[in-house]
Amino acid sequence: MKRLQQSAETNRHTRFLFWCFTEIMMDSGLRDTKCLHLKWSDIINFTTDTKPKDYKLSIQIQGKSKSRTCIPNPSIIHPLQVLHAEQNPKADDYLFTYKNGNRVSSFSEQMNEALKDANLTTDYRGVKRTCYSFRHYYITKALNNGLNIHLLSQKHRHISFND
Repeated sequence: MKRLQQSAETNRHTRFLFWCFTEIMMDSGLRDTKCLHLKWSDIINFTTDTKPKDYKLSIQIQGKSKSRTCIPNPSIIHPLQVLHAEQNPKADDYLFTYKNGNRVSSFSEQMNEALKDANLTTDYRGVKRTCYSFRHYYITKALNNGLNIHLLSQKHRHISFND
C-alpha cells in the first residue's frame, strides 16, 4: 500500500511539473531543451511576491558559445511562483527537478499522452506535435498580438522567412 501511495505522489508531482513546463513554454517561446536546463539563477528579477504590474522579469539562456536574454510574457510569473513554492529551491537548482533532486530530462512521454488524450497528436498538415510546438504557439500568439515579424525573427534566431 505504501508503494502505491509513493507512486501516486510521484505521478502527481510529475503532472505538476509538466503543467509548469507547458505554461512556461507557452509564455517564453524557449526551445524545450533550453527550458529543461534552466536554473533558478537564470530567472532574472524573480521574486515570490512579483505581481504582473511590477513585471521586469527576464530569462538568461545559456548557449554553446554565448548567452542571450529572453523577455517572457508577464503571465509566466504565476507558474514560476507556484513551482518555486513547491520546491523551495536554491539559486543553482534546476527549475524542473523530481522530489529526489534529479533533473527532469524530458517531458516527451507526458506530452505524447496529453496530445493523445486530446486527439491532437498532429497538426492540420499531419505533422506530429511535440514539446517544440509550444515555441510555435508562442510565436503565433506574438504575431497575432502585433509583434513585428522582423523583431520576432531576430529574437528567436530565425534567419529566413521561407521556412
